[in-house]
Amino acid sequence: MNGRGMLILDTGPIRELITFKAVFGLGFMGLKRELHFLLGQTAYETFTRFLLPFRAKATASGVVVELHHWIRNTDRTGQVRMWSLVYDEFLAMGMDEQSVKLLDMPRDLVARCGPADISLLSLAKRHAPSGPLVVTIERELAAECQRAGIRALRVEDILRNGHAVR
Repeated sequence: MNGRGMLILDTGPIRELITFKAVFGLGFMGLKRELHFLLGQTAYETFTRFLLPFRAKATASGVVVELHHWIRNTDRTGQVRMWSLVYDEFLAMGMDEQSVKLLDMPRDLVARCGPADISLLSLAKRHAPSGPLVVTIERELAAECQRAGIRALRVEDILRNGHAVR
């Protein structure tokens, strides 16, 4: 049941949500080509319905850094509005941004997947007793989570299978 445990969000799903709102809410049509999964209202509603029941939502500080790198490469005149969308989304979700120290992450996994992704895996392990679920767009992170005994879903799987989670 997805009302239990913690939902841990990677950069990709957050970026999809922000891009959808920027395109369809603010009219930033230049960003439409960056949407890969939330291509219309039905997909957006399916995904947000999936997110809603989780009582706790978290991400890592590295995800915020990745969002910064993305936003700073968008049209300068819209960057404050893009950050407003990020702030609004984090507030609406009750997002708990957590930090994981580099030295607390396995070096081989950081080299293979990057520190932001492995910080999410580390967060999930930290919260293992509550049955966390990592949501990503990346096969590699989802696979690493599965190998570590952590549940993980990709956005495309959520959209394909509806919003039920075992």
